[in-house]
Amino acid sequence: MLISSVQNIKVKSARSLHSSKGRWEGSALLVEGVRLIEEAAQSSQSIEQLFYCPERCQSAREQRVLASVEGQGAELLAVTPQVLQALSQTVTPQGLVARVTLPLRVPVVELSSGSHLLVADGVQDPGNMGTLMRLAHAFACCTMVVLPHTVDYRSDKVVRASMGAVFHLPVQEWHSDELVTAMAELHIPLLVLSVAQGIPLWHSHLAEGWAFVVGNEGRGVSPLLAEVADQAIMIPMPGGAESLNVATAAAIALYEATRQQARL
Repeated sequence: MLISSVQNIKVKSARSLHSSKGRWEGSALLVEGVRLIEEAAQSSQSIEQLFYCPERCQSAREQRVLASVEGQGAELLAVTPQVLQALSQTVTPQGLVARVTLPLRVPVVELSSGSHLLVADGVQDPGNMGTLMRLAHAFACCTMVVLPHTVDYRSDKVVRASMGAVFHLPVQEWHSDELVTAMAELHIPLLVLSVAQGIPLWHSHLAEGWAFVVGNEGRGVSPLLAEVADQAIMIPMPGGAESLNVATAAAIALYEATRQQARL
């Protein structure tokens, strides 16, 4: 049966996930495109429904995705191009949109004094947030910590920018005081990336455990965390630029930490 109405109850329920409120209440998000759906299928997340437009899903790869997801127990729902467009948040949908279950708060991962965490403190740009999640996954951080006033990491733009990392990376949604308390109890140094002050990155000691905090694109790290941090770290910029993009700064810091760990 081909669904041709955007008023279909399953379509309406899926479209509600376009909003942060809908994602929170539905404990799910929408994922578009072959690659991201493949990533979701290969992760521990559950694909509940897969909406597909038959006339746009003709390739062998798309057919494999349909068969794989159906084999995992997802409900396959054929829709018209008009319904697909209503479900999509891209200008030209690829032909596949999946409803993926994500827990509201993942179980707290096992942390120790040697754990590596990346903390987003008020990051607002979806592209930056998605890239931070991709970096945390790439550099083997055990978890990503999201503090209040940070963009919703389940949003469509963040998920796309993460290139599927959101499906493989544990995420903790904490308040600042929870983070400070947990790091103190576990003896994990809380390190903030600063533009104006701090020790040069290459003089820091990153071979052991740490929690890197990156802040808002305009304001930087919150005053509370800047005050209680064990150390402020800066990236020297001899060219004289005022600052770096938050994701670029995080990439440099995580690379240096990985380099130091490799020398042990």
